[in-house]
Amino acid sequence: MKRKISRTILYLFIGLTAICSVTKAEEVSVSGFLKIPFEKMYLVINDTSNVIQAYQDTSDGAVAYCLNSTLQSPDGNQSYGGAGGGGRISGKGIEAIRNVIADGYPLNTRYWLSKGIPEEAQRQATQLAIWSVLASMREDGSDYDYFAYEKASPINLEGVDAASMFRTLAGNAIYGNRIKRYLSISITGVSASRSEEEIVVSFSVFAENMDACTISAEGLEEGSEIKLDGEILSENSWSTETELTDRRTYSLSFPWKGNGKKQLILKATGYAGDGNQVSVFEPADSAYQTMGKVEKIGTAEIKHAENGIKLPEEPGKIQVKKYDGETNEPLAGVRFGVFPLNAPADSDPICEFFTGNDGIGMSGYLADGSYEIRETEVPEGYIRTQEPKTVIVRAGQIVDSTWENLPAKGALSLKKRSSKEGELFGDASLAGAVYEVYFLSGQAENGERERILMGQIVTDEKGEGALGGLPLGDYIVTEAAPPKGYWKNPEEYEAALQYQDDTTPVVEVMIEAEDEMIRRPVILKKYGDAGKELPLPHAGFSFYLKSSLVRKEGEYDWEKAEPVVIGGLGETILYTDSNGKLETVPLPYGVYLVRETDVPEGYEPCDELEVQIEGESKGELVITAINKKSPEEPEEETTACAETTVQEKAETSEVQKEPTTEEKTERETVQTTASPETGDRQNGGIWFLILGSTFSIILLFVCLWANRRRG
Repeated sequence: MKRKISRTILYLFIGLTAICSVTKAEEVSVSGFLKIPFEKMYLVINDTSNVIQAYQDTSDGAVAYCLNSTLQSPDGNQSYGGAGGGGRISGKGIEAIRNVIADGYPLNTRYWLSKGIPEEAQRQATQLAIWSVLASMREDGSDYDYFAYEKASPINLEGVDAASMFRTLAGNAIYGNRIKRYLSISITGVSASRSEEEIVVSFSVFAENMDACTISAEGLEEGSEIKLDGEILSENSWSTETELTDRRTYSLSFPWKGNGKKQLILKATGYAGDGNQVSVFEPADSAYQTMGKVEKIGTAEIKHAENGIKLPEEPGKIQVKKYDGETNEPLAGVRFGVFPLNAPADSDPICEFFTGNDGIGMSGYLADGSYEIRETEVPEGYIRTQEPKTVIVRAGQIVDSTWENLPAKGALSLKKRSSKEGELFGDASLAGAVYEVYFLSGQAENGERERILMGQIVTDEKGEGALGGLPLGDYIVTEAAPPKGYWKNPEEYEAALQYQDDTTPVVEVMIEAEDEMIRRPVILKKYGDAGKELPLPHAGFSFYLKSSLVRKEGEYDWEKAEPVVIGGLGETILYTDSNGKLETVPLPYGVYLVRETDVPEGYEPCDELEVQIEGESKGELVITAINKKSPEEPEEETTACAETTVQEKAETSEVQKEPTTEEKTERETVQTTASPETGDRQNGGIWFLILGSTFSIILLFVCLWANRRRG
């Protein structure tokens, strides 16, 4: 606990890690780096006192991040110069952090805003991800035991799931993944008009997570007048800003003359932030952290797409281009049929054709008119496109139609429960269990199939989780980390995701898993002295789950507190035996406050004890409680002192005189007789004997009094 507190205090004064660029800066920067002020703290790590902050260059306000978490944070007064590479960070570390910056703040701000994460939270999540990645890679100046990805516990503070952004950025960087940025261009149709002497090409551009896009048309006759949606272009390219998810359809027209049989190429270039826009700066004083500064935003070319078509000059045909929707690779063996427009589903096709190894299929010659293209057969493992596409065929053209097929996927759902239904749950939670999903590849040489990690399933508060987008096949699911308050289950779960048909896009399999909750009995030993030589019997104790307690005016409101069951018969209070000891039933995982409810006579109640039930072992947890004797009360100086009874004097002398060992034993025996303890099995006959003797004495006095009256 002391080590954790010390570490927390340390990191309150240490900056987080950052990213570097491979671009060499040759001149020294006299500027420093300061923390970016923040209004709210959205994200902390491991405990709520660890503040996550980003920095900025004092000269131009550019965002910067720290690299060496164990060194001092800059305060704006340090001199920094270009590192000419990674400085104290390795090349692999630079590459990983470049991915964090490219997918995080500020190079991918709009994406995370769409997820409901404000910019302040994005800065904090990006900084923490940089810190965690460098720690996981054991880079110089990083604390692996505290900040590594598998050890760090991000905590959301403001109802914004900044922790999910941290997990995405750090996990992707560590495992070599990236947030998807996508750009494609598809030609949807070509028509030629003899009367207007022009060719019209329809196409669509799809951009995802891009800031802007430039489109150009190449291969046409020089000097051709090009129109975009009816408007004349001054040159053969144009630019547009894009939405986060942007699909636009265009119509490009140009003279048929001079362009027959030419190859028209449509190109799209997407622009967005990129990790190469980050430079590394080293301090003149090596006691301070290396800094990574974002130099530019939104100017990098990071995606390219193109599509081409040969312009028509022969009788009309339909050309289909078929791709795998995931890999964008050509897809062979797909059968298409050409049907009259609005023909019944059971109609015979006008013609049929298959795609070849290049993913292209060509129909026979067709008369002018409108047609439907229907996909009638796909290779096993793929989902058939249900909706037909309509094309218009004209003489002298080949109508292009681009199609995609997605392979059938699998999804594993997991339902987690406690191995004992209905048991007390304490502070345990079914949320946060991590299961690793492994794909079983072909047969290995040793007879075992190779396991390929495909991802993780993390359970929610209901103990449920899922992982989708899995290729079909056989899987093994194992628990990598149990949820809070449970033992790890070594059992492996098998699942088979098998292709069903060309209309079932997702094959789902449910796995039911269970874990044993962490439970430990508590043994409490009660003493009346610090030397632990005087066990105290008959002391009553109750246990309270700390997380269930409420505070009132800075103190726990014990009137509203409900003790937990600690006895085998449902008791919420247990008493120490003659040896000053009591033992509870096994208590569920959690932190408890132990409160003395019945105090032995002559003693003051002890302070509340805090007990933490956790997974160190399955044995008993032993705690000790010490009571102090009550202070002596001074005798009142009154005339009634002389009338003090013998019994009162005896009690007074007992308080003033330190009892001998024999007297202690005698007193414990009397107390044991007077107040039965939990689990006391003493023979009840003694009590009947005492009661009978008392009754006989009373009856004797009554008889003597009656005889005296007669006399």
